[in-house]
Amino acid sequence: MALGGFGEGSFKGFEESRNKEAIVEGLTPEQVISRKLQQASRNVLQIKKCTDLIGTSMDTQENRNKLKPCEEETQQLIKDINTSLKRMSNALDKTPAIKLQERRLKEGFHEVLNDFNDLKKVMKIKTRDIIRNSLQKSGVFDIDVDETGMLKKDGQEVQLQTMQAKVDLDLIRDREAELKQLEQDIQDIACIFRDLNEMVVEQGEDISKAEENIDAAVVHIEDAKQELVVAVHYQKKSRRKMFIVAAVVVVLIIIVIVVVVITTIKK
Repeated sequence: MALGGFGEGSFKGFEESRNKEAIVEGLTPEQVISRKLQQASRNVLQIKKCTDLIGTSMDTQENRNKLKPCEEETQQLIKDINTSLKRMSNALDKTPAIKLQERRLKEGFHEVLNDFNDLKKVMKIKTRDIIRNSLQKSGVFDIDVDETGMLKKDGQEVQLQTMQAKVDLDLIRDREAELKQLEQDIQDIACIFRDLNEMVVEQGEDISKAEENIDAAVVHIEDAKQELVVAVHYQKKSRRKMFIVAAVVVVLIIIVIVVVVITTIKK
């Protein structure tokens, strides 16, 4: 998917457009993405720990306070990474090595994105269950909560303010808001998945060519090493032969000189 302003220059142009973090710390665009991926991955692990506690006796306000900012930060990191990968994908004149690095970043991003999306779905299910349990404990059995976080009765939306039963309105209101936000986050992640799939499809042929080029380069390097070893071997043999010849010549000269000297003395 093309973005306005990108894809018209070279990879150098992409480097010039990298964010302030890259400029300040002297990082390359791919290093910035890698760093954000690592942070997102750590966040996902923390989110999983907090998510496992939802609906249990350990589902305290402290747990919720840890979970929410971590979710928000991860959601923003994912959006930033997606934007950066789009820019990288649309940049021209990339070396084979950069293309392979780009593919690895996309693979890592897909893994983090998938894990985060799965956690969001688990949180959504657990949050719906909390609302249902709260309603049923208050004797409300004819009201349910749908996928989007709306309370419904006989297919019609129900406003909390109109409920006559003695229910924990604050809890239901908070969980209802969380459920709606989760639904929005899941939709956002689905859009990012589509962007990523498009980038992967577009890059597929280039990656194959890049791998072939790098494989060929490795083969050439290995061949060159072998040729160098052979050349050094022959050079050493050639030098050895030259030393032997030189030694023989010196010995012959010495013999000639000795013969001449002896002959002279006899005369």
